[in-house]
Amino acid sequence: MSFALVGRVPPIVERWRPARVPLWAIPAALALSLLAGALPLQQAVTLPVVAGLAVLSFVQPLATLALLVIAIPMSSLAGVTFGDLTLAATEPLAALLGLGWLLPAALRREIRLEGGALLPPLFAVSGAMLASAVGAIELGAAANEIIKWAELLVVFLYVASSVRRSGQVFALLAALFLAGVAEAAVGLFQFATGAGPSFFAIGSFLRAYGTFGQPNPFAGYLGTTLPLAVALLLLGRPQVPRWLWLLALGTAGLTGAAILASLSRGTWLSVAGALTLMLLIWDARTRRLILPAALGLAGLGLLAALGALPSEITERLGVILDYFGVFDVRTVDLTPENFAVVERMAHWQAAWYMFLEHPLLGVGIGNYAAAYPDYFLPGWPDPLGHAHNYFLNTAAEMGIIGLITLLWMLVAAYVLVATGIARAHGQRERALLVGVLGSLVVFTIFSGFDDLLVHGIGMQLGLLLGLAYVAKHGLDDTVG
Repeated sequence: MSFALVGRVPPIVERWRPARVPLWAIPAALALSLLAGALPLQQAVTLPVVAGLAVLSFVQPLATLALLVIAIPMSSLAGVTFGDLTLAATEPLAALLGLGWLLPAALRREIRLEGGALLPPLFAVSGAMLASAVGAIELGAAANEIIKWAELLVVFLYVASSVRRSGQVFALLAALFLAGVAEAAVGLFQFATGAGPSFFAIGSFLRAYGTFGQPNPFAGYLGTTLPLAVALLLLGRPQVPRWLWLLALGTAGLTGAAILASLSRGTWLSVAGALTLMLLIWDARTRRLILPAALGLAGLGLLAALGALPSEITERLGVILDYFGVFDVRTVDLTPENFAVVERMAHWQAAWYMFLEHPLLGVGIGNYAAAYPDYFLPGWPDPLGHAHNYFLNTAAEMGIIGLITLLWMLVAAYVLVATGIARAHGQRERALLVGVLGSLVVFTIFSGFDDLLVHGIGMQLGLLLGLAYVAKHGLDDTVG
């Protein structure tokens, strides 16, 4: 199913090949040089970079997308704030990707947007966000979330409409893996050296948090990358280039270690669920691994019970089931052991009260923190930015309409992946779909404990959904 706006030709297919330099490039380069010479040093250095990225987005949008994927973990390191509106480093790249892809196609009257059954719910979520923003307390905060979703849409639509060849998919996976390896290395360094804020310390360990500023989104981000790497390893070297298989191997090892070092229980549960499902689906050989893995976990539990594991690990494993309980925070005696769980429940309750008072459209997209002072429970005045449950947060900010559209999108994504796996054109497509399925499971389970659509991770979700759509419809094996 495709939605063609204008066009008489097949979808645009990007190619990795040198582009001919247009005649206007020479005078443009001269003008840029003169302008840079007249500017202060910082602007003079920045201007050619921005101009180069702009040219790249028109010459080769796929390369711009690869740079965007690599920049996602670094999005929080640089940004500009206008009141409540914050623009990170990834926003200009996403805008350039959209312009570089759509503007030339529009001039040629060849725009074609694909996305199948995912398009209606994705646009429905956008509509629900806009509707909820009408009643928002802080319009800048609402604009932040709407921009995030627009970026997700741009990435998804570009991949679904323009990526067809195996080589293109391999390039995007390489960018995804390189970003994951770099981010994991930062987190492992923090864990090994104890470099970081003291409030991230759990006993003698310091939780890895990478460039995200918090351990949970750091681990969640890596958790959406790990399943793709594992899927390529299951596929085997004959099906993918040797360099990509080796990169996937390194990615699986480093991201897995960094997720452990984050001590993020929500991510541990998410990744465990995702990998178990992937092993069950792949083939009979991998299904036989489930029993040894279960025995290994049982052995880990026994060691914890005997006190053979570090107390920090034992305590975090011991209260992991508490995440699934629902209770009234006002009836619980707060202790250091249950603080994290009680704090999370306090924010769940605040979100629930917001939803009950604004059931249709919520308090406004991105406005959980702005509305929090009117709903917080005694002893918990800090809003922490979100409700620590993306589904409850959506209900609080966008009401029942927003929650329904979000669940519609998730169901459509799972249906797309499941039908794709059942009717895969080949093993490479099947591996890609199984990997995306694992990432979706991580996103879904993690969203029950936190908000993963932060720091540009929404664009990674758009990439994964786009790759699933492309894999379902088959890759072009003429390049690869």
